[in-house]
Amino acid sequence: MMTALSIPWRMSARVVLLCALFLTVAAPPLLASPYEDARDGLAAVRDGDYERGVELLTRAIESGDLEETNLTIAYYDRGNAWFYLEEYDKALEDLTTAIERNPRFLEAFVKRGAAYKELGKYDLAIADYTSALELNPNNGRALFMRGLAYSLAGDAESAMADIAAAHRIDQRYVITPLLQSIRAAGPEYAIKFMSRAIDSGELDPENLAWTYYYRGLAWREIGADQNAAADFSKAVELSPDMAMAYTRRADTAMEQGDARAAVADYTKALAINATLAEAYMRRGFAWSRLGNTAQAVRDFAAAKELDESLEIPDIDAVVGDAPVGAPADSSADASGNVSANASGGKPDSETSPGQNASQP
Repeated sequence: MMTALSIPWRMSARVVLLCALFLTVAAPPLLASPYEDARDGLAAVRDGDYERGVELLTRAIESGDLEETNLTIAYYDRGNAWFYLEEYDKALEDLTTAIERNPRFLEAFVKRGAAYKELGKYDLAIADYTSALELNPNNGRALFMRGLAYSLAGDAESAMADIAAAHRIDQRYVITPLLQSIRAAGPEYAIKFMSRAIDSGELDPENLAWTYYYRGLAWREIGADQNAAADFSKAVELSPDMAMAYTRRADTAMEQGDARAAVADYTKALAINATLAEAYMRRGFAWSRLGNTAQAVRDFAAAKELDESLEIPDIDAVVGDAPVGAPADSSADASGNVSANASGGKPDSETSPGQNASQP
């Protein structure tokens, strides 16, 4: 009978090798530390992998091994992940825990305010943004977000005050996202809101110009063309480089049958931004209504070069589309200026950028 000591050396070496291989395969992998889980969870959230972020941060939190500061931050980071997953109630729970653990956690107040805003709890959102601003009155983000919450709660004056203050701190915070969302609520509401904003006296010239511009769009939606043209004129008076305001004022002039004024404004817009395919296309229509077929063809070609998806119209059909009472008129030159005889008064070159070119 062979004893352990009598195993041939070759077999003994083979057994040792197999045991070593077994130990290598069967040994459980080393688990990441709670700090590594928290770090990797934050990285996952930043990369947009929110489910993975929640998984890793939950493991870190439930380990019980994170020290106080890191545990608070982990709750905040997981609250962020829940927010982006649109799990707002879970976000509120984690963000509230973070705030309870650190009542001076400014970013947690801002994010919890955002969660309340998404749930339509605007008063609670405003309260959280206010708490953040008590910690730092110059936090532009908190001011801007509170302004949005005020606007959703119907307090136009407070909204404008906050957004204006945010813009003074950081010029990246502009009013346009607010105006876009307000306009989506309907033109009548938008006009009332923006009128209160304009009358508030809180807006700097840039944001005031954008408010006039968006109110002009709202006026156009309800067919109030003269009011729209007046607002676009105020916009370019306050911000002479606002090419889209010239374009929209030109659109309004076209709808009122004033192709000469439209050509002048499209030309001003293109002098500011020569890449506006839309302005070239629409100026082409205006030229065609004035009987300047050659210039219309050139503008249509320029529009097509900038945007290949545009469909160039049949020039004969466009010329035939001149409105009743507006006979073809070739007295406008390629720069957009119109002779005094053709316009029935002073040449367009005497019209200031802020003047309403579409009205008498």
